[in-house]
Amino acid sequence: MSTLEKSYRVTARGFYVRWLAQRFGNIDFLQTKEGEEKVHLARIYIAARLDHEDRRDEDMGKDKTSGGAKDEETPPGRDAREVIAETPFVAISGRPGSGKTTLVHALIHELCAGPETPFRRNLVGHTGILPVPLILRDYQDELPRLTHFEELLDLWWQRALEEARDKGFTLHIERLRRSVAPAPTGDGMPMLVFFDGIDEVGGVDPRGRVLAMAREAREQGHRVVLTGRPSGFEGLKFIAPPDDGVRLGAALDTHGGVLLPTIHHIQPFARPQIGEFLALFYRLSDEWKRIREQSIAEFNDALDQRDYLLVLARRPIFLTLMALVHANDRRMPHGRADLYRRIIDLYLIRQTHQRRLQHTTDGRPMPHWDEREVRRALGFIAWCSQQRGAEAEGSHNRDRRQVVWSREELEAEVSRLLGGEDPDLGRFRELMPSSTQKLIDYFLHPAGLLVEPADKRIQFAHLSFQEYLCAEYLHGRTVAGGSSYFIEETRKLLLDRLASPGWDEIAMLFLTIHTAQGAQTQGTAHLEVLAELDIAKVAEARLLIAALTGQELDFEQAEHRRWLPVAVAAALLHPRKGFARRFGEVTAWSSVGWAKPRSDVPILQQGPGLKLLIELLRGNDPWPVLQEILEGDPPGGRRPKEWRERGLGKAAGRWQNPTDDESWDVDGKFGSKDARRDDAHSSALLITIADAAWGLAGKDEETDPLRLDMDAGLQSALSDWLRRTNPPLYHMDESATEPLPEPTYMGLALDALVPARGELWFDALARVPLEAWLLQGEGWDEGYFLWDTFSQPMVLLALYPDTPPPRCLFEPERISNAAFRRNARRRRAFRRIFAVAVAVAVAVAVAVAVAVAVAVAVAEAVAVAVAVAVAGAAAGAVAGAVAGAVAIAVAVARCAAFTKTPGCPSNDGRGGSPFEAAG
Repeated sequence: MSTLEKSYRVTARGFYVRWLAQRFGNIDFLQTKEGEEKVHLARIYIAARLDHEDRRDEDMGKDKTSGGAKDEETPPGRDAREVIAETPFVAISGRPGSGKTTLVHALIHELCAGPETPFRRNLVGHTGILPVPLILRDYQDELPRLTHFEELLDLWWQRALEEARDKGFTLHIERLRRSVAPAPTGDGMPMLVFFDGIDEVGGVDPRGRVLAMAREAREQGHRVVLTGRPSGFEGLKFIAPPDDGVRLGAALDTHGGVLLPTIHHIQPFARPQIGEFLALFYRLSDEWKRIREQSIAEFNDALDQRDYLLVLARRPIFLTLMALVHANDRRMPHGRADLYRRIIDLYLIRQTHQRRLQHTTDGRPMPHWDEREVRRALGFIAWCSQQRGAEAEGSHNRDRRQVVWSREELEAEVSRLLGGEDPDLGRFRELMPSSTQKLIDYFLHPAGLLVEPADKRIQFAHLSFQEYLCAEYLHGRTVAGGSSYFIEETRKLLLDRLASPGWDEIAMLFLTIHTAQGAQTQGTAHLEVLAELDIAKVAEARLLIAALTGQELDFEQAEHRRWLPVAVAAALLHPRKGFARRFGEVTAWSSVGWAKPRSDVPILQQGPGLKLLIELLRGNDPWPVLQEILEGDPPGGRRPKEWRERGLGKAAGRWQNPTDDESWDVDGKFGSKDARRDDAHSSALLITIADAAWGLAGKDEETDPLRLDMDAGLQSALSDWLRRTNPPLYHMDESATEPLPEPTYMGLALDALVPARGELWFDALARVPLEAWLLQGEGWDEGYFLWDTFSQPMVLLALYPDTPPPRCLFEPERISNAAFRRNARRRRAFRRIFAVAVAVAVAVAVAVAVAVAVAVAVAEAVAVAVAVAVAGAAAGAVAGAVAGAVAIAVAVARCAAFTKTPGCPSNDGRGGSPFEAAG
């Protein structure tokens, strides 16, 4: 080969490399609705990282280094460039939008025009290298006819020649072929061949042919990189990467004599990578540079405060869209609904741009699609997915609700929608059933909200987008029928489904959408939906509490206070659900100088919430009190007259007739119907007070049940309520063969509230049974008191439950021995306590015997007399102990046998002070 020909080949490679640098050095960045602009890749690209583990976005951040700060979150895996430089045959799997194609662009640009880097130096070396990017979706029509790598490479040279000519570059394809051909006919220059998008070529067979071509390229001495979604590698053989301690370059790329690539997975962004991206992003525009520091701080604050934002930000495509929304709107959207709406806006703009580009390239006319119809079709898919997901096995697990459709099933549903077969779904004018396949392809490519996790399988990229689009679709259907049917349609399509998994999320998003787009202009449209909720149903009560205590809906402080009685009513009707635990997050309910519940900050003044609870304690029944407050100052959503007429609706029926279910413990074995209802009402009220934590200072009761302090007004109201109602702390089923006493639900609820000192503490102790004091009296001293160990009176009631002695100091009548012997409760109590006493005595006797034996063995005959004397004294002590135990057993058995003391006024057997009983 002549020197001139060598020079020509070098020149040909130079033109090719410069064209590649221009072709792959920029990316489209849709910034506004008016259009798009190119951004140089080097200004924004963050290096992808690869690892053998396929981590989900949701799993990131769970293995942070000590301290847990966002900057300390270590990015997993290794830089993709290091892996590719060390591994000549590598497969890269990445979820939709994880940056696979962007990685290909970045590597090509770094090789062709970037600065000197270790990656470029390792690959170019002394021989040089030619990148060949085979974007497989561009060859879908030709691939079924191809069998060898050379055939696919020829198609690339032809396409490159045409594209370069359009951009003003002249490529000499024959000299490029000679450059990479093996000696002696060619220069033997290696290529870096990218097979990008193996998931887009079809089923296992066509993907297997692509893998065979990649293997053929590797066997010819070229470096090969395959990229694709996880579905693209299903059914194909690969080898796992070596352990961390082994260099990748040392790994074998053969398996059973067949050349195979190593498989690696693109990792979600760690917080440092997100920060690095933001630092670059806000330098792209002069306008953004001026407020760069402020914008980055706001963005990071939003990620810290809203977990769902951080999950989205770990996927490069969504991080980019979020940054565009934030930069263009000059703020992070207030709530999820607002953010998802803006992201979907940008997504559809991008998809339309891509559709226009494809039709321009193919020379075909592009049929017009109404953007509203396209969005409605996407919402319909989300609605169908949500219904399927709620019915799926294990649907309480959030991930199980992310439905995967077969392509055939989804096409059938969309075709039914576009065909207008169901009048309730509305009509389409521009989208026709014949558009179904193209519409689904439009949603799928490029990567976006709909993705293919496996061959001919389709799902939403994130469940969050499925939920938002479902809510948006339902809102459109409810308002389409007119304002007079809005509530009726909302109940049919949404509220009646709330008990199914996942529909509470749909409902919250629905409320935020309605607030922004509803007929009312003051941001209060959601109130009309809240007013229609039936809080007797736990699912609708949960939605009410989430709406009132969350941050996604706006409430004026006065309006928030007006909804407080409704929230308390919901908590009373469902005490097991802990709705009141969220009350402390509402400033309007806890304000007036109030310290946050469960903090160590001293109590200052009573806020509206605490005042209301105290008022409920002072009434005979909390429900009429709530109803009266509600009628006096009704919340929005209804006219005041309607609130007065309808009140709390069906909820009053549940309060009057409590039902034992998943949200309310009602003891069906306890006393009369009225007694059961009173116990249920009392326990519900006390649980609500404990959960709300207004007026309760000190640590969270889950870690330390001792209340360090309590608001004086609340303690006084609780003590008055306890003395006035005198509720039973336990009950016993006498019909059982061996009846065991059980604390009432009210008693257990009281246990959670009793402080470590004060008036309420003493009143609670006054209801502790006599046996507890007789058996535990030794523990009562200044340094070690029983309550410091067990913390609450009800613990003693569970250990030593029995009807406490009456609150009476009069001399009881004499109880005959015959009556004592006939009493079954006396016999059971006597047997139990006597058994304990005998067991203790036997243990002491055995110990004494052992001591005597040891003494005899040691002292032999010298100390026998002393040992015998000690044994005699010990035997006397044991006899005295047994006699004392029997006496105590008889006394306690008498107390257990006769719960009423004749001649005592107000002798109801419900309570008595231990100090009075001692008298």
